[in-house]
Amino acid sequence: MVVTCINATVGLWCAWPVAEVDGDGVVIAVSARDGRRIGVDRVNCQPTVYGLRAADHQPAAFAAMRWRTWREPGDALLDFAEIGPVPDAGARPAP
Repeated sequence: MVVTCINATVGLWCAWPVAEVDGDGVVIAVSARDGRRIGVDRVNCQPTVYGLRAADHQPAAFAAMRWRTWREPGDALLDFAEIGPVPDAGARPAP
């Protein structure tokens, strides 16, 4: 998923599901709610893009973040950090 700025005037950021990456692993298209593929350059109004991997987050919570919006990118990153991986039930806490 990528978090991009979709409106710089009001400071609106959105989490987009990745639809396609190029051979170098760079996101080139995202998925719209209706299933259309849109070039990431068409939905991003600033050069900053935050990439987030599903493997680093709880699956259902990560999927629920699709198309969610925030006023600040830092808030988006904090929300994704809160749904990090589920701790291993057998792991022992650090001393």
